[in-house]
Amino acid sequence: MNKFIGLLVLCCTVIVGFGSISGCPKKDTTKKSETGTAAQPKDADKVADKVSDKVESKASDKKEGSFVVKVPTDYELEIAKGKGSFDVTAERTNLTGEIKLAFTGFPKGATATYGPILAGKDTSTVEIALDKGEAKAGTYDVNLLATHGEAKQEIKMKVKLK
Repeated sequence: MNKFIGLLVLCCTVIVGFGSISGCPKKDTTKKSETGTAAQPKDADKVADKVSDKVESKASDKKEGSFVVKVPTDYELEIAKGKGSFDVTAERTNLTGEIKLAFTGFPKGATATYGPILAGKDTSTVEIALDKGEAKAGTYDVNLLATHGEAKQEIKMKVKLK
């Protein structure tokens, strides 16, 4: 009886194990492409070609595409007005995608609201709201990090509250 149970366990293990070997009928026969759609194994070469084409085009975009972001180097804002804005502009070279922006260093009492420079656009507006009770007059160093994929640019600017 023990030999029978052992043989049964061995058979089950072999059958389940074959399901994880490529080319065996128990293996899951669907693959996901970059877009998330399923392709049968007979299309696997086509899917692999499409994926490698996309990777190659992205790599060439990174090599060829570039940008230069500009902001005012000195920006003045009156606390009494309570708000202000300035534009971040991008000069693109072979680059059409979104450029992400990240600011640090705004003083206490100043809240900056902004978004990325969208694909196909060259400008994003930064809106600054001041809490008149917390914002203090002075000159502050503000940093901007602009990124697109592997490309990045860091910019320092001065924000003067008066």
